[in-house]
Amino acid sequence: MKRFDFRLAIGGVLILMGGLLLLQQMGIISGDISVIWASLLIASGVVFLVVFALNRRHWWALIPGLTLVGVGIIPFLPAEYTYLGGSIMLGAVGLSFFLIYLFNHEHWWAIIPGGVLLTLAFSAYLAFHIGDTLAGVSVDEVVLGSAFFLGLSLTFLLVAILPNPSGRMKWALIPSAALLLTSFTAASFRLQQIMIYVWPVVLVLAGVYLIYLYFRSKN
Repeated sequence: MKRFDFRLAIGGVLILMGGLLLLQQMGIISGDISVIWASLLIASGVVFLVVFALNRRHWWALIPGLTLVGVGIIPFLPAEYTYLGGSIMLGAVGLSFFLIYLFNHEHWWAIIPGGVLLTLAFSAYLAFHIGDTLAGVSVDEVVLGSAFFLGLSLTFLLVAILPNPSGRMKWALIPSAALLLTSFTAASFRLQQIMIYVWPVVLVLAGVYLIYLYFRSKN
């Protein structure tokens, strides 16, 4: 049995797509053929996923594979859920990076773009609901900004705590903490009266902790 060559499969899909586009431009095929295009995109994505399934060293194939499948799914969404298109596309790409890490922990860097893209996917979902109430929380620009920075903070937290062959990435706790503070700061616009007292207390506690570390090192 001959070894599967992904170039033949991708080449065949490209020929189908090019032929379909040519027939459409020549007027031989008319009307709405978005479903056909979507099906071809999904088929192309499946080809890339098969490439990865047959050889895990081709981890890069997960990115175009899930991206094409995600884009291809959008035209099949019911009319009332078409607003999810952007979130599905960004989420599919983000998921591909997380799968790259899950199948090979050496690619720990994939957690960062994966987390950023999933955060953007969730932000796109929230942006559509600005003015609505979700889970008892009124969604506005303040909530959207706070959720965005919170997602980025969680991304770097995952970099710090998830295993990889190089050991724990403790440096990622620094941007994680900074982004978490930024998220709280964004949310604090609703709680300005409280935060007037909270931030000085935080600064005092930080100073006390640094002094504690100084005397601890002396002992």
